[in-house]
Amino acid sequence: MSRAPATSPFTPGYGVLPQVWAGREREFRDFDEVVVPRVRARTYEQARIVTGDRGVGKTVLLTQLADEAADAGDLVAQATARTGPSVVGDLVAALAGTLHAASTAAAVTDAIDETLRRRIGLTVSASSVRLDLGASAGARKRADLDALATSLAVLLERTARAAADRGRLLLLTIDEAQNAGSGALEVLCHTLADVQNRHDRTTGPRGEAVRAYLPLAVYLAGLPSLPERIRSSGSTFFERALTFDLGLLRDPDVATALRGMLDNASVGIEPEALDRLVALIGGYPYFLHLYGKHAWLAGHGDVITLAEVEVAAEAAATDLTRFYGERVRGLGDVAYDWLVAAARLPADERTVGAVAAQLGRTSPQLGSTVESLIGRALIRHEPGRGRFSFALPGLDRYLVPGG
Repeated sequence: MSRAPATSPFTPGYGVLPQVWAGREREFRDFDEVVVPRVRARTYEQARIVTGDRGVGKTVLLTQLADEAADAGDLVAQATARTGPSVVGDLVAALAGTLHAASTAAAVTDAIDETLRRRIGLTVSASSVRLDLGASAGARKRADLDALATSLAVLLERTARAAADRGRLLLLTIDEAQNAGSGALEVLCHTLADVQNRHDRTTGPRGEAVRAYLPLAVYLAGLPSLPERIRSSGSTFFERALTFDLGLLRDPDVATALRGMLDNASVGIEPEALDRLVALIGGYPYFLHLYGKHAWLAGHGDVITLAEVEVAAEAAATDLTRFYGERVRGLGDVAYDWLVAAARLPADERTVGAVAAQLGRTSPQLGSTVESLIGRALIRHEPGRGRFSFALPGLDRYLVPGG
């Protein structure tokens, strides 16, 4: 295959499904071997919360799971939370569309009364379901959220039962869940937990009483701050869920992904070039595609060389400057100075106390600053070690060039 821009296997963007999966075997194995068989058998299975910094593949993971479920004949409803309460209305509309496709328009109209349909701008016809997003975004009062929660519960149960009738499951995914307002997050989590616990009583093979739970699989994804956002909303949903934290990829997984993508394109790579490319990527999935793209474009031969990877490193510099600049845009002076002070310290000395000393402040004085930087997924606390690390590989070098 010719190494041309049109034939590059690398796609540096967010939410784009990769050609080769590597490093997320645990999450896929959990879905394939635990969630799917248990939920289809109508056995209770706790919800999943997927957390991670931006660019580590949360959206991609949810999309892949949804594609696999749909290909297997399961029902799927997906929503992405925008800022505020609109995710509840969006989810109602997504479920209405799923139920409509699985049954009839009558099933949707039976599940949502006419008053609420007008309030959230939901139009149901024989051929489609349409949501007026402007009307949904305007549903800000608690009474509106409570009404939406009622319809959400009804639609969840109706759609899950439609899946049960087929011997399949309903997969519900909510991306960027940290964006939901606290009221919406409380309503959402309470409703999901309530419906997941609904069940029918049946008789087992020995005549024993058996609970057959609704075949509902739930995945929420968001930044590392999501679990705390759920706790702060007053919901106990997080306590009942299983959390997967998508960290950086291991170097062997990065190498496997690179080799697989290049093999698919009939292009090789020198061992030294592969090692250098892996080091540049630093385990960050977005960088895999960014550096991979530039390495692909750095030459025309059927083997990527070390010299071409070095060219790629220089070519990616402009993209990285823009990338890091966007991530720190809007930071206040104190927060930005905190990051710079941390970047000046050796990695094993980046503690709250050490950074505070650099700034001539005390740790308590900078507590809210540290929390805001964690919330923006710029730094991460290393549990049990008393240290902080930068969430983005190379951000320290961007803040203190040559430091």
